[in-house]
Amino acid sequence: MAQNSSNKKLISELISQSTGFQTGEENFQICLKYAASNLRFHRYLDVDRHKVKCLLNGLYEKFTIHSAQPAREALKKAVSAFLNKPEFEKKNAPEVYTFYKNIHGILSN
Repeated sequence: MAQNSSNKKLISELISQSTGFQTGEENFQICLKYAASNLRFHRYLDVDRHKVKCLLNGLYEKFTIHSAQPAREALKKAVSAFLNKPEFEKKNAPEVYTFYKNIHGILSN
C-alpha cells in the first residue's frame, strides 16, 4: 500500500505538515519508514456493534445525569438521522459497519 507513489507522496505531505521535517532530513526518513510500515502491516480490528451501542447509551445516560438534555437529544437525533439514510436500509451494509467503526473510534478517544 505504501509502495504506491501517490500514497508515498501523501504520506510525505502528512509528515511535512505535522512534524515540519523536510524531505532530505534524517528524521523525515525515519517517519516515512515508520508510517509506511504501519500502513503495510497494521491489523484493523473489527468493531463490535453492541459495544458501540452501549457507549452511545452511556453517553445518553451521562447527558441525562448532568442535565444536558439538549446535547442528549441532539446526539440521539444525529445518530438516528444518520442511520435512517437510505444507504443503511440493509442492516449488514458496509456503510453501517463503517459508521459503527467511526463512532467507536470517536468515543474511545
